[in-house]
Amino acid sequence: MLKNILLLQHQKPMLKTIGNIVIKTLKKQEIKIPKIENVTLDFTVTPHKKIVESFHRWLGVSKKYSNSIAPHLYPQWAIPELFKLGEDYSLPLHKVLNQGCRIKINGILPLNSNLVGKVQLLDIIELDGKYRINQKIWTGPKENPAAIEAEINAVILKNNKKSFSKAKRNIEHHFSPKTLLSRIYISENDAKNYGLISGDVNPIHMSKYLAKIFGLKTSLMHGFGLSSILFEEIEKHALIIKELEIKFLNPVYLNNYIKVYLEPDSVQSGQYSIKVCDDTESKLHIVGVLKIKNS
Repeated sequence: MLKNILLLQHQKPMLKTIGNIVIKTLKKQEIKIPKIENVTLDFTVTPHKKIVESFHRWLGVSKKYSNSIAPHLYPQWAIPELFKLGEDYSLPLHKVLNQGCRIKINGILPLNSNLVGKVQLLDIIELDGKYRINQKIWTGPKENPAAIEAEINAVILKNNKKSFSKAKRNIEHHFSPKTLLSRIYISENDAKNYGLISGDVNPIHMSKYLAKIFGLKTSLMHGFGLSSILFEEIEKHALIIKELEIKFLNPVYLNNYIKVYLEPDSVQSGQYSIKVCDDTESKLHIVGVLKIKNS
């Protein structure tokens, strides 16, 4: 973990984004959402070799991606661009909560290559107590600029007094799991390593004391970090992911086990439902759908 601290010197865009979010968190501002439809921003990036290597090493997949970049690393360079677009339109990004994401694999991300990308704010829908924001990301080499296609669903809270803990209230889902794929321990080191590798050093992930200030009982794992762990855990079982869509229901607090269940769709071939619960199977953290490539 100590070695990963040095990676922060290569992550100025993400650190600037996190800094701005923390500053705005401390300010009381009235939310005014502008009219947004299909606003886009193009960018180019070369993912830093040390960041890529550290990410692969953290997940234990260095041999698997010897000549390419894990497709689910895209948030490391795409999210700062998406937040930059949000800042341009005065969106209160300190109130954004990740509700889920979808990733579609159309090609590979070559290692040590220049990548192009595009981020898009599709729309913002006003709901009771919040706004739902739909975003899209494309990134890849110049010859295949949509090698990775991703969608992120988030909400922007309206009420300054509404705490993170209330927004992330427990959601009850009754389920009857059939196939246990994996039982995984999510540790403090997982959050700290992912935070240093990705640049997402949001206090709610890095310190249990600061997390409590934000209304949480302790620190929790990053949503994108969890999706990366889930992606690689699935592919360890000889399933090659074509598309993965997940929805975050309840936060995963650190130093706890989670269980991953996978069940094949009885109607559509090559499609599975995913459910991630706590170790006691009393709380559901993630639900989703997985599509695999034909063998």
